[in-house]
Amino acid sequence: MSELDTLFAAIEKQRWYFFENNPYIIFDKDTGFIWTNLEYFPYNNGTKGYTADEAKKLVENANSLKWGGLTDWRFPDKVYRTFPDKTFPYNRILNSNTWFIAENMDNEKISIVFSGDKSLIVNAEKNTVANVLLMTCDYSSHYTPILFLSVFFFRSNFIPIFDDAKADLLYKKLTEGKPKPPAKVEVPQIKFPAMIDFLKYDAATINKSPIKFYQSVSSATDEVLNYLQQYEKAAAETISEASKILLKLNAKYIASPHLTTEENSLLETRQQFLARRLELDTDDTKLQILSMKAQAEELAARIDEINHSKNSLFELAELEKSPRPSFEFLTENLTQIITFAQDKINFFVQNKNFVKAIVKAVEAWSDDYNSFKTNLRAQFENICRQNNIDAEIYIAWYEDWQKLRFEIEGRVLPLIEFALKENFGDTAIKSLEILANYKGKVDEFYLNERKNIYQKFAFQAGGDLQEKFEVESALYKLTENLQRSLQKIIFACDKTETRVFLLRWSEILTNIPIDELTAFVKDKNLDAISVEVLNQFAELKERNFAAYLADSAAYSEALQKREQEFNALIFKMRKDLHKQ
Repeated sequence: MSELDTLFAAIEKQRWYFFENNPYIIFDKDTGFIWTNLEYFPYNNGTKGYTADEAKKLVENANSLKWGGLTDWRFPDKVYRTFPDKTFPYNRILNSNTWFIAENMDNEKISIVFSGDKSLIVNAEKNTVANVLLMTCDYSSHYTPILFLSVFFFRSNFIPIFDDAKADLLYKKLTEGKPKPPAKVEVPQIKFPAMIDFLKYDAATINKSPIKFYQSVSSATDEVLNYLQQYEKAAAETISEASKILLKLNAKYIASPHLTTEENSLLETRQQFLARRLELDTDDTKLQILSMKAQAEELAARIDEINHSKNSLFELAELEKSPRPSFEFLTENLTQIITFAQDKINFFVQNKNFVKAIVKAVEAWSDDYNSFKTNLRAQFENICRQNNIDAEIYIAWYEDWQKLRFEIEGRVLPLIEFALKENFGDTAIKSLEILANYKGKVDEFYLNERKNIYQKFAFQAGGDLQEKFEVESALYKLTENLQRSLQKIIFACDKTETRVFLLRWSEILTNIPIDELTAFVKDKNLDAISVEVLNQFAELKERNFAAYLADSAAYSEALQKREQEFNALIFKMRKDLHKQ
C-alpha cells in the first residue's frame, strides 16, 4: 500500500477532526459540518443556560467576532444525525441532561434538541432555557477521501490532527514543499465571550432607566477592562515581540535636511501608518472604554445634583427624555472596540513573517531614498562633469529623475495598505521586490544611459525635441517591463479585486511617460505635432486593461499592442517635427 493509500484509508476511517492551528472548531467528515469546540465555546451560560433570544444573540456575536476564523455560524438543524455516534467528541463534555437550542428549518420556530443516546426534537416556547451548540456547513459530505485531502485539507488553512499517528506523519510529509498554511495560531486562551458577557443584562429594562443605564454601563466597562487586562497578560509575549520589531517605527521621525518638505512628509506618513496599524498595545482601547465609563459616572453625578435641586422632579423628567444609546448598541460597540484590538494581535501572530519583511522593506526604502538624495546624486554629478556636461543640463536631468523617483516611492504605501486590508502578504512582498527592481533600472538609466542620449542629439537641429522623445521611450519601456514582471503575480491572485488593484497600482507609473510627452508638446507649443496624435496619446492612457484580467494571454497581447502603439505615436511625432 502506497503512502497516499495509507492516508486515504485513515481519512476513510476517521470521522471527527481537531486542528493543530485552530482549536476552536472541530470537523465532522461524514456530514461536512464544522462545529464550535465546546471546550472553548460558552455553550453553557452558568447554571441557567441561555434563553432562545440570548442564544440568537450568541450566534450574532460568534459571527461578528469570527469565531474560529468563520463567519457563518448558525443553530444546527440536523443535530439528530450527530448524537447517536459514539465517537462524538462532545461525549466527554456532555451528559444525558444537556439540552441544545436548534432552529427548525421548516419554519421559524425554535426547537430543543435532546442529546445523549436519544435523538429527540420537541417544540419549545420562546423563553425556554437551554445550552447552545453552533455549527457551520462549508464542505460537502459527499467528497471521497482523495477530495477531502486535496480540497479540504491541502487548500484550507487548517492542519488536521489524525487519530492514527502514522497518518499524522504521512500528512506532514506529503505537504512538504506545498504552500504552507499559517503557523499555529497561539491565541491567548481566554474563553469567548468572557469579554462580552452582556447577555446577563436585561437590556429592555436598562434602556428605560437612566439610573440602571449608568450602573450597567459602569459595570459592563469594568468587565471589559478586566478582560483586557487578562488578555494583555496572556498576549504579553506576543506584544513584547511585536514591540521589538516595531521599535524603529515607533521612534520619532527625524526630517532629513537633504529631503524636501514633501519628501519628508511622504516618508513620515508611511512610518506613522505602519506604527499605528501594527501597534499591539491596548492602551488606546482602554482609553476609549474609560471614556464611556467616565460619561456614565457624569450621568450619575448629574442625577445626584438634580436630587439636591428644588426642581428635581422636572429636571429628572427632562433627563429621562435626554438621548442616550441603547444598551444593545453600546455593548455592540464595546465588542467592536475589543475585537479590533484582538484582530491586530491575531494578525501579527498569523502574519509575523510578513510584518517583519514589510517593516524591514520600508526601512530599506527610506534609507535608499535618502541615499538617492545624497550619495547617488553626488555620483551622478561626478559622472556628468567627467563627460563635460554643463551643470545647468544635468541639474535638469536630476530634477526629472527625482520626480520619477518620488512617484515610485509613492507606490509603496498604497501597496502596504491594501495588503494589510486584504491580507495578501507574499504577493505584496513580491510586488515590492519588482517595484524595487524597476527603481534600480531607472537609476541605471540616469547614471549610465541618460548622457548617451544627450550626446547623440546634442548637435542636431531640433535635437532637444528628439532627445525628449528618446528619453521617454526608454522610460516607457522600463514601465512596460514592470507590468510584464507583475503579470505572473497578478494572474496568480484568486480575487479580481486584488488583480485590479495591482494593475491600477502599476499603471500610474506606466502613464508618466505619456503625461510627460503631452505636457512637453504643449509647453513647447509644438504646432507641428498634430492634434490627432495627441488625441491618440490620450486614448492610449485611458485604455482599460482591467477588461483583460480574466485571461493572461489576452492581457499579455494587450500590453504588447499598447507598446507598439506608443512607439508608433513617437514615430509620428518625430515625423511631424521633421516635416516642420
